[in-house]
Amino acid sequence: MRYDCKNANATHYCSAMLINEKAAKKRPEDGFSCDSEQSREYFATRCDGNPECEYRAYEEECTDCIEGYTFCKYFKPTTNEDNATMFQCESSSLRIEFDDGSLEGFQICDGIANCAGHEDERNCSRRFYCGNTSLPNIALDQRCDKHEDCENGSDETNCPHFYCEDGGSNKYLDMHKVCDGNQDCKDGLDECQPQCIESVFSDEKSMIKSKVIRSAVRLLGIIAITGNMAVVVVTALNLLKLKSKLSPPIETIHTILILNLSLSDLLVGIYIISICGKTLQVEGEYCLVDRAWRSSGACAALGALLVIGSEESVLTMILITLIRMKAIFRPLLRNINLNWLWATLAITWIISTAIAVCPVISSLEDYFADTVWIAGSPIFTTVRKRDVGKLVSWIAFYMNHSVPNGDYTSWQSLENAIREIDGSLGLTHKYGMYSTHTVCLPTFFPDPELNTSWGYSAMIIVINCVAFFFIAIGYGLVCRAVMVPKHMSVNIQKHRREQDARMHRKLIRIVASDFCCWMPVCAMAFLQLAGLDVPRDSYLPIGLIIIPINSALNPFLYSAIPDIICRKTRTSLRRISNTFSYNRNMSSLDATVANESAIPLSIIRQTDDTLGQSRSTG
Repeated sequence: MRYDCKNANATHYCSAMLINEKAAKKRPEDGFSCDSEQSREYFATRCDGNPECEYRAYEEECTDCIEGYTFCKYFKPTTNEDNATMFQCESSSLRIEFDDGSLEGFQICDGIANCAGHEDERNCSRRFYCGNTSLPNIALDQRCDKHEDCENGSDETNCPHFYCEDGGSNKYLDMHKVCDGNQDCKDGLDECQPQCIESVFSDEKSMIKSKVIRSAVRLLGIIAITGNMAVVVVTALNLLKLKSKLSPPIETIHTILILNLSLSDLLVGIYIISICGKTLQVEGEYCLVDRAWRSSGACAALGALLVIGSEESVLTMILITLIRMKAIFRPLLRNINLNWLWATLAITWIISTAIAVCPVISSLEDYFADTVWIAGSPIFTTVRKRDVGKLVSWIAFYMNHSVPNGDYTSWQSLENAIREIDGSLGLTHKYGMYSTHTVCLPTFFPDPELNTSWGYSAMIIVINCVAFFFIAIGYGLVCRAVMVPKHMSVNIQKHRREQDARMHRKLIRIVASDFCCWMPVCAMAFLQLAGLDVPRDSYLPIGLIIIPINSALNPFLYSAIPDIICRKTRTSLRRISNTFSYNRNMSSLDATVANESAIPLSIIRQTDDTLGQSRSTG
């Protein structure tokens, strides 16, 4: 209840009303009687530094009290009808004057300066001082109550609540409303605090906070898009040529697999470029869209696109390894049926798509969604899956109703329960496998305590780790099998060694790139599953650089484009070298001619005389 006591004419009545209301709440056995004749039920608390009696304030606060209060020295006897000891201002004038020029007790330390020199408001206990304002102090219970009682608002500074400015007026929020997903401030300041962004990738302004990572991701995206597009075009043209020339099946098979690999890696490039575009779109105000973006269908689609591309790429590399192994150990592979290859590739795409799409199927949300956000709820806004059972049970007990079918742990049971409290509430956003991070990466480092779908994430990691070891072992066997036999001639051995050296370098690049891309992910994921805390910052370079880099490198590892580029580069360098050598030889020739033109005139004349004599003799 607020009293407008800034008007000096209303000060006496405001103070009397306020103090009488306080005194009326006290029981006789708890307080000091403010009426000497006890004709009214009017009691106050003695020796608390808060005068409440009208005429017996001196006895209330200054008689037989251990602590002496500053205002006691201003009490003086009066000649009124009660002969009471009243507060007398030192100043020559009062803002509110009474018949005898004194103040009533409850006007002392009431936050209103009745004396011109403010003596009645000096050194009051249990009061908060506002500073240089017309309202000197306020009661302590008015401090930090989210309402500005002091004119300068000092009573609401350094308080355990959040401050925001809405259209020129100050607004104070309870701390539990900060980072709850609801924009209580008009400018969304309560949702744009550093602690509001949980992802290691982002801060309140940027979706990818590191400038170095942003630049690296853009570069990877450009390389992945352009490189894989070039491979798609070149291999598609080669495939048409091979078909028209009726080339051996082994060449056609290899071309088809490279085309399929580049298409899958192209999906990863599209994911990277899309994330870069979204980063630019929300730059400077990411905090305002964080929750909506991570739970959106667009984010889930990008995460699924990344998984489809990366898993199809892994399966295609396994097929390439198998076919190369069979080409070495069983040359009859040349008679392979192309229909079998197309069917196999179709199956790999189905498997990759199924792995990526399962986490976004609504019927599986109880397994994949580990957190929900309830917009507009005054009690709770973010709920984890592990807390659903307790919360549903509490709501059922509070509302005195039973839970249908005894279902206490599903998201649907929670939604039904909260609608019992308020029909307008619902599970606004759900966060699952693709919502853990702001860049929509799948949860590759699952925490069994927090992530309900940790088993699914572990399965994907195991698949990729097994694939890496299979590829590494397969290429190791291929390298061993193609070693040059000793019985070959020297020239043939030299040619074969050159071919083997090129192939070995290519295979080493393939295995090394797979090792660098997947082994850190596998190792850190298994450490996390074993209960060891992996630093959250480590996910930043691994998630946005190491995982996508394989898709950017594959066009240069598996296709013939690098060989074409190297061959053309060597040709160009050779031409430049030949041109330089020619220019240097011409310069030497010019210098020689210049030296010959500089022969002394005496020698030329001597030569002419000799030639003349020879002609005469002849």
